[in-house]
Amino acid sequence: MFKASWRVLRTQPRIAGFPVLSGLTVLLVAAAFLTPALFAAQRPGMLGWVLLAAGCLLAITMVTTFFKAALISQADVALRGERARIGSGLVAAGRRWPGLLAWSVLTLTVSAVLRAIEDRMDFALRFLGALADIGWNLIAYLVLPVLTLEDVRLRDAPKRSAELLRRTWGENIAGYAGLSLLGMVASATGVAAVIGLGSLIGGRATLYVCLLLSLVWVLLVAVVVATLNGIYQTALYRFATGEAFSAALGDLDLRNSFSGTARGMSTL
Repeated sequence: MFKASWRVLRTQPRIAGFPVLSGLTVLLVAAAFLTPALFAAQRPGMLGWVLLAAGCLLAITMVTTFFKAALISQADVALRGERARIGSGLVAAGRRWPGLLAWSVLTLTVSAVLRAIEDRMDFALRFLGALADIGWNLIAYLVLPVLTLEDVRLRDAPKRSAELLRRTWGENIAGYAGLSLLGMVASATGVAAVIGLGSLIGGRATLYVCLLLSLVWVLLVAVVVATLNGIYQTALYRFATGEAFSAALGDLDLRNSFSGTARGMSTL
């Protein structure tokens, strides 16, 4: 399944532009909130800080959700064998902005509640909070494809995502855990190799160069993994809804990948 997603990315590399645009926009949003934060720091009370923090978090969540929806729309185009375009993805996400904004508010609220539960000292509550967090992420895994590719309201999207989860629970778990693991392993391996090489060469300048190269590598891995995650979500959505894949992108490979995952999970 990951090989199939990689094949889509390789044939349509411009899809990786969406995580890059998302990261740059997040930096601009954070910078925009920095000036008001400096003024709030000069005034007594916490209300200003709380409002700024909430506004900043909501804006950043909306930005990442918007560009993820744009990526999904063009991953769907690529999986149909058509040419993905950055502009078309932005237009597609723009048409869905009310639902995306509502979903951003909901995910931010749920995340805050779950984090508050997990921060409690009681072990049972922390354990239940961790389980709820995993369950929420699994149920919500296909919400964005549903919101982006179907004409549904927000209140129906989690239900629709849960329905699709029941059809593809093994693939859902594999995608949720596998891509995260891939990113961590790739980042750690690359950084260790660069730092190790720098240690062998020696010198302060070499160390600085290696640190810079490590940062670039981590950012590159983050972009690739974020793109693969969006492609995988879209492919999983199309598989669960019975949509066809383009033969030019390896229809048989994609279907066999998902079927193989389901067989593997059924043996656990």
